[in-house]
Amino acid sequence: MNVGTYLDRRAQATPDAHGLGVEANGTIERWTWRELRDRARRFARVLADSGVRRGDRVLVLAPPSRDWWCTIHALWFLGAAPVLIDPGMERASFLAACKRIAPRVFVGSSKAQLARWLHRSSFASVELVFGIAAFAGRDIARLAERAQPYEGQIEPREDELAAVLFTSGATGPAKGAEYTHANFAAQVDALGELYSIRAGEVDLACFPLFALFNAGFGLESILPALDFTRPAECDPASIAAALEATRAAQSFGSPAIWSRVVAWAEAHGKSFPHLARLMIAGAPVPPRLALRAKALLPNGEVHTPYGATEALPVANATATDLERVRAKAEGGSGAFLGRLAPGIELALIRIGDEPIATWSDALRMKPGEAGEICVRGAVATRSYAFEPDATARAKIADGAGFWHRMGDLGRLDESGELWLLGRKSHRVATPKGLVFPVPIESVFDLHEYVRQSALVGIGAPGAERPYLIVVPKKERFPRDRRLQQKLAMDILRTGAWFPCCTVVEGVLFRDSLPVDPRHNAKIDRSALKRWAEDELA
Repeated sequence: MNVGTYLDRRAQATPDAHGLGVEANGTIERWTWRELRDRARRFARVLADSGVRRGDRVLVLAPPSRDWWCTIHALWFLGAAPVLIDPGMERASFLAACKRIAPRVFVGSSKAQLARWLHRSSFASVELVFGIAAFAGRDIARLAERAQPYEGQIEPREDELAAVLFTSGATGPAKGAEYTHANFAAQVDALGELYSIRAGEVDLACFPLFALFNAGFGLESILPALDFTRPAECDPASIAAALEATRAAQSFGSPAIWSRVVAWAEAHGKSFPHLARLMIAGAPVPPRLALRAKALLPNGEVHTPYGATEALPVANATATDLERVRAKAEGGSGAFLGRLAPGIELALIRIGDEPIATWSDALRMKPGEAGEICVRGAVATRSYAFEPDATARAKIADGAGFWHRMGDLGRLDESGELWLLGRKSHRVATPKGLVFPVPIESVFDLHEYVRQSALVGIGAPGAERPYLIVVPKKERFPRDRRLQQKLAMDILRTGAWFPCCTVVEGVLFRDSLPVDPRHNAKIDRSALKRWAEDELA
């Protein structure tokens, strides 16, 4: 099925119901499914008449808006594949991704048009240029004012390319996951079943890519007044006001957003009785945050989805689940991942970085042993665009299907429940064996003086020394150097009660931790490791 069909279905079934809203200057402008479908089809006519073809990769670089949303659906009507790259990505990586994907068509804002002009070699493949509220390029919205709706509909094969969605690049080079139309359809089915999503509800879309699914659910998407490249700097009062004004039943966002909103709501005595499901994802979610958020939802539940750009959803835990396992989480078991999503099969395999060409059950770890999380199911993407080596490292052929290596390490406990131990690339290889960061951080984050912590290995793999980097609570942090050293020893003594924490050799303090540009929540441990090694040198 062409994923653009979802928009047509909504326009036919509920033409006058709202499908999208955008907040600006304290007000929300909203459009019906019929208005959105008609606008998207006029956009499709402009693109088709200009030469956009089925199968084209179309780089779309513009802030989320009504016209961004309509452009993507217009491309789906034509059987073209939008390419979405995180705009907050480090510049060299961003330009390399643009060059590697070799788009034939470029659609961009004024800022994106300027980047294309300044870095021509990264966009040498581009033949057609369009603007979205841009000073350069043919502006799609202006051209669409005089265009007739595109009446056709390309019906691509299920295995045909529907989109290229780039990973954030927070834990390795950013890669373009190739989504087929079948992947999108499977994700809509799995997410709808997992979260009991109902048509007609409102979703406050604090992560716009997730909102691309909403036409399939019949949800109205509201794009809040938020700089999506800096979610950690959001105005929590604005988010709370949008939740109340729209009576949103659902919202999805990173811990960086919801830690601010929760703290603001607690301070102002606010709750969100209309919010049925709050999804917090993008990095391990502290149980305390999920439980604090749950207290603000008298009629709802907090979910911590687990997945990746390449495979979503994989698993889900609720605040109720996290309360049940809280003692284990705070005792060094890791981050609880919950139950598997519909259609997902799980395996933990031996830890290694080398490609694995063919699946064998001999790869599986024994119960209780740590291993790399692998999944298979219809939601998993098969390849990365123009990156055969990355594809070989992440996919394992198994007959006509394949397993996707998540790049995360986990362990099944005695009850058969899955716990996250950290990214594979973040494991600390000491002379005595591997050390995993998430269980250790979960313990030390409970210390009364610790706001956040991160474990890194000092030295070369195989001879690394585990060090804890601590962001202290500023109001409790002593200025005197000797008292800081005393605090470091006190933090280490706290960890001595937990076997997983006794390997930590020292503590270093920082004002903040470097994080990813997409969610502002994943810790950039490579940068942190370099900083720590310089400090100790």
